[in-house]
Amino acid sequence: MFNDFQADSGIKGYSRSPRGYSTNDYIHVNICGNLNLDEDNDVLRPLGREDYLLIYNISGKCHVRTGGKIVTAQKGELVVYKPDEPQNYFYRAVEKPHNYWVHFSGTACEKLINRISLADDHLIKISHTTEIEYYFSKLCVHYHFDSSERDTVCGGLLLTILGLIAQYSSGNSAPNFSGGSSRSQQLVSEVISMLKMNDMLWMNVDDCAERANLSSAQFTRIFKNLTGLSPLDYITKTRMNRARELLLFTDFNIEKISELCGYRDQNYFTRIFKKNVGLTPTDFRKQK
Repeated sequence: MFNDFQADSGIKGYSRSPRGYSTNDYIHVNICGNLNLDEDNDVLRPLGREDYLLIYNISGKCHVRTGGKIVTAQKGELVVYKPDEPQNYFYRAVEKPHNYWVHFSGTACEKLINRISLADDHLIKISHTTEIEYYFSKLCVHYHFDSSERDTVCGGLLLTILGLIAQYSSGNSAPNFSGGSSRSQQLVSEVISMLKMNDMLWMNVDDCAERANLSSAQFTRIFKNLTGLSPLDYITKTRMNRARELLLFTDFNIEKISELCGYRDQNYFTRIFKKNVGLTPTDFRKQK
């Protein structure tokens, strides 16, 4: 059993403060993390906390005790607790629980949370999850940067997460685009999400079209309707954003970064980077 009146029993990253804290900021990430458990764990906070808690299930299950019953958040679902609500939830190792979580506070939180379709049992069911998972991963990365702008970046990412949850929560439909059947749009959207998560940067336009089971012409038409960009422009933009991150926040050499961004030829990568960014990768890195 883990609760805030005992020492930490293995859940790393949780605040040891019994009650968390509130703030007069518009929105503030108090603490967040990526939780991957290999043992059973119960969390009990009889008095709750002063801040909000949001848990996003990447895999496995999160079981919530509420109103004399147990409800279960499945993969891709969320659990939310408001300030001062008793918190009692648990994980079982056999279910391979893995989630992102964030404690947050601020003057905007109540209004933002009230926009979300929240069940009485603390669960949020959403229709689209990949984007939310992507921004949670970014939040956890930037939270651990030692930067004067960390709070601003993390606050912006959390606002994006809450906005997407409100947009995709039960009772709210996903954006409706023209230019192809709903199934085709869904397949193209999945490709776009995977590109955003840097899982398919090595693929060219034909590869992406094949992944969506569409011709290149069909894929390009639907893709442009969804994003406003051609697939090639979008892929290049995503690769350049990834290259910037790797140049600023890793010590990988240029050849390795070129490979991670989907370019087998380092010289070609350098030319493309300079064309889009205005500096060579080496000169860009010197700015940090």
